[in-house]
Formats: sequence, structure tokens, C-alpha cells
Amino acid sequence: MDNSNIKADDAKFLQKNGTFQLLLKEVRENQTKVFANSAADEIERREEAHAILRAVNQMEAHLDAVVTAETLLQYRKS
Repeated sequence: MDNSNIKADDAKFLQKNGTFQLLLKEVRENQTKVFANSAADEIERREEAHAILRAVNQMEAHLDAVVTAETLLQYRKS
């Protein structure tokens, strides 16, 4: 695992937390709308939306990685 300070239990909590998941969904939907509704000359606006979407994806991937790493450690110990 990379040098994450996030504990697997905390990552699992966030993955199962309905409010957190709703927040991620709303952010993703809002930024997707920016793409769909931006004018051709609004390059900066689309770039920012893209960066936000990538950040949301990275947060979810990082939570997955923390949980997976913990699962592998437990599997190796047994």
C-alpha cells in the first residue's frame, strides 16, 4: 500500500456512507453538466470540470486501494 494514513475501517465507512456517496454523485453530475452545457470558448470551465471529475475518481480509487490492501494483509496473515 502507498503511504496512506487512511485506515481501512474509515475507508469502508466512507464507501458505505450514503451522504458521502450522494455528495460524490452530485459533484460528478454537476461537473458532467458543465461539459454538456459549456460553450465552445469555455475551455477553462471544461478543464476545471475535468480536474474535479478526476479528483473524485482518484478519491474513490484511493479508498478502494486502502480497503483492498487491508484485505490482502488479512488474507496473508490467515
